[in-house]
Amino acid sequence: MSRPKIRKESNAVYYQAVAKNMLRLREQAGLSRREAAMGAGLRESVLYEYETQRSEKPPTVQLLVRLAELYGVQFYQFLEMPEEKEGLRSW
Repeated sequence: MSRPKIRKESNAVYYQAVAKNMLRLREQAGLSRREAAMGAGLRESVLYEYETQRSEKPPTVQLLVRLAELYGVQFYQFLEMPEEKEGLRSW
């Protein structure tokens, strides 16, 4: 039994949603990008790349868990799909 093939385009929508949620949740927590990056143990430029979809790869689950703890939110909030899909672009 082979694994079903997942289209790259469908993954892009989820990556975009995660990026938007990363930015939104950080801002709701009242943290600057620098404060969030320091608290999560990464460079500010790396967090910027994730939040603006400029990273070659999506953030790891471990990073999202650290950010959730830092922002005082639940992990699943990073994975929520937006109500509207406008403004989403390829990762």
